[in-house]
Amino acid sequence: MDGIPGIRGVDLERVKAFIRRRISPSDDPADIMQDVFLALVSRWNMGEKIHDAMAWMLTAAARRAVDALRRRSRAPGSLDSGPDLDAGDILELADAGADAGGEAMEREELRAAIERAISGLPAEQRDVFVMNEIDGMGFNEIQARTGVPLNTLLARKRYAVMKLREKLVGWFNGIKEA
Repeated sequence: MDGIPGIRGVDLERVKAFIRRRISPSDDPADIMQDVFLALVSRWNMGEKIHDAMAWMLTAAARRAVDALRRRSRAPGSLDSGPDLDAGDILELADAGADAGGEAMEREELRAAIERAISGLPAEQRDVFVMNEIDGMGFNEIQARTGVPLNTLLARKRYAVMKLREKLVGWFNGIKEA
């Protein structure tokens, strides 16, 4: 039996950083990473086809981080409000083909959900989001191009990310809603 395709290309530090950005500072990303890796090996041993180990691990890590935050938020006295998903995280998952099985169809569904969510943003927020996250422009460059004050641009980007987070959180929870 051959090994898991793409397992040698998995950047464990990237996965660990990905997890660290999503969990409470008091949680240990190594615990979640260990769970994810064991789940990957277990599924592979059961005969499940995993076409892209990195994408599978990122998706599983995002879901387990959400689960950890949910457990923490249900604890008495907790103030955690949920996953801190930013635009880069959403785009990183799409670029990695982040879906549980690595299937192209599911990857395309995620891309389509992201595109629908972005196109559903108000024009001013969408423009700032696209220029910053997709075109890679800095806020000073966007300000010079548009003439819009820097703080306004930052607020528009923040609102865009909040709306995208609301629309796409189902993908991180395993529910396709967007």
